[in-house]
Amino acid sequence: MSAYEIREWRAEDAEPWLACQRACFSDERAKTRAEWAYLFHGGDHGLQAEAPGTRGVLAIQGDQVLAACVGMPSRTWFDGQERTCVHWVDLMVHPAQRTGLAGQRLHTEVAQAFFARYGEAAGDLMHHGWPIASARRFGERFLGYQLVREELCLLREVPELLPPADPAVLRLRAEDLVQWEEELRWLWERCAGEWGLSAIRDAQWMRARFLEHPSVNYRLLAVRTDGILRAVAVVRETPWHWPGALALCDWLVPSEEHAVAAQLEGAVQQTARELGLDRVVTLVPPFAGAFHWFQGQGWRVHPTPYHWLIRSFDRRLDPAWIHRHGWFTLADSDLA
Repeated sequence: MSAYEIREWRAEDAEPWLACQRACFSDERAKTRAEWAYLFHGGDHGLQAEAPGTRGVLAIQGDQVLAACVGMPSRTWFDGQERTCVHWVDLMVHPAQRTGLAGQRLHTEVAQAFFARYGEAAGDLMHHGWPIASARRFGERFLGYQLVREELCLLREVPELLPPADPAVLRLRAEDLVQWEEELRWLWERCAGEWGLSAIRDAQWMRARFLEHPSVNYRLLAVRTDGILRAVAVVRETPWHWPGALALCDWLVPSEEHAVAAQLEGAVQQTARELGLDRVVTLVPPFAGAFHWFQGQGWRVHPTPYHWLIRSFDRRLDPAWIHRHGWFTLADSDLA
């Protein structure tokens, strides 16, 4: 293999990176130009304005991207401090470069450069993701990936007949996030008291993760009574890889608010029916009260093909602790 350069990505790398994407993935998985812009600029994805955007390292030869590692950062609360966790978006090697030991070396060099630049030099707390099986095996063998768990999902069939829509449940718009910014932060803080590790789910995060996404439509549902924001759920309106199922991507409900949770769950079911879907599926951590509450409402536990893996840069964060304390849902992934 001829000489190549490994470096951080730049704005002018858009077309070579997209070309590598198209070579590596099906049309459904390959990113668009709009998604490049969203990724490259970070979409304000939970980062302060002055902080760097999405992390990216490329192996580039001339005007061709041979391999790349890209991750989306989120402001994360851990041990009383604001830190940064990064979700792996892509670790790809161009098909023409994958054969033999040279391909393995390229894969490893790009990933290790990514970890050194961001996990070690920039002080990221943790990198994580739900890679496909081949990437998982390679990561565990060569890149220090550690398995947190094999994910379980919760699934509910939606009855044909549902009660009338609850007037206390609202659909949040961008202007509502501005107006209720302090309330949303307060709601997340109420929930996060039971967790040890969580993305800071404030108005900035909600807007960037959901409302500004260039290719997926999400609906933000909220329960607001007596002038107080009591709960928020996020569902994906755009079809995804579970046919006939609505993805419940995030659930921000204090564990003691059972009546409020029931109101919000009813609105999620109403949304499914409105979109012509007959099931709802979600992913919440098994340690959380919500995991058990949903089952009490008729949701059933199902296995999934997803394995959650991490690369930790803090000795206090090991897979067993994260399994028991980390609030990570579909919203923290690119699965939905």
